[in-house]
Amino acid sequence: MFFYLVGAIFAFTFSLVYSCELITAPKCMNIGYTMTTFPNTLGHRSQTEATQDLKAIWPLVEIGCSASLRGFLCSYYFPKCDPAVKEISTILPSRYLCENSRKGCEPLMNKFGFPWPSNFECHKFPGGCEPTTIPMCAQKLKKKQISQPVWTQNPT
Repeated sequence: MFFYLVGAIFAFTFSLVYSCELITAPKCMNIGYTMTTFPNTLGHRSQTEATQDLKAIWPLVEIGCSASLRGFLCSYYFPKCDPAVKEISTILPSRYLCENSRKGCEPLMNKFGFPWPSNFECHKFPGGCEPTTIPMCAQKLKKKQISQPVWTQNPT
């Protein structure tokens, strides 16, 4: 009986910790995936908490200081969840998205006396882009893959 109870508690806890849910935050819909999971790495336990916290920095998206910022924020606050994956894993945004966001927005933030948020330090994010997990990276890689050298003749 004891082992049955422990097993039931573990299964219940696991299902609470890692389950996929549809993204309902309007600002982060249509970002290349539809499912997310909580808690996220920022400690938000629900989409409501994440949305509330996101409101503080969202004006930067509306100003348009970086084309990467929306993808970066949404993939950080609403991490992609794949129902086919059974392990607990959070897919963080890439370092590329972070660096592009920071490059475009940090000067504007500094101009108004705000530092780049410490939880957005780009070295904390995985390097490279994986288009299978982070759709915003697919555009970057696709552009790299299709760009071919242009050969011109030497004018003589």
